Amino acid sequence: MVLLAVTTAGAVSGASWNAVLSDASGRPVSGAMIKLHSSSGKREYTVTTASSGRFGFADILEGTYELSVTIAEKEWKATAPFAVQDATVLTMALQVGTQGQEVRFVASASEGMLVTSANCCCWQLAL
Repeated sequence: MVLLAVTTAGAVSGASWNAVLSDASGRPVSGAMIKLHSSSGKREYTVTTASSGRFGFADILEGTYELSVTIAEKEWKATAPFAVQDATVLTMALQVGTQGQEVRFVASASEGMLVTSANCCCWQLAL
């Protein structure tokens, strides 16, 4: 499971996620459908990437989610569900691979990311 969290001040509300989807070469992917499906099966969020590859989710309720990306009827999935906590601001970018059909979370040191597992099974945003 992947834990994506950031400490925020103020009232508790749904989480948000604003980032970019890119291909394995780092080029932005436009027109892709990104879907978050709650492990409980009760919630689903869907967005389509802009020409710049940017996407945004607002008011994501706390819970565990499965992630999938669909481009031209081909689907990529994250290998493990991830947890979203209330009032978090997610900035983790996504990247689809050329081999297999796996979508990866991508972070850079400039984003203040702490990778807490060598196998990348748990990340936490540090601001």
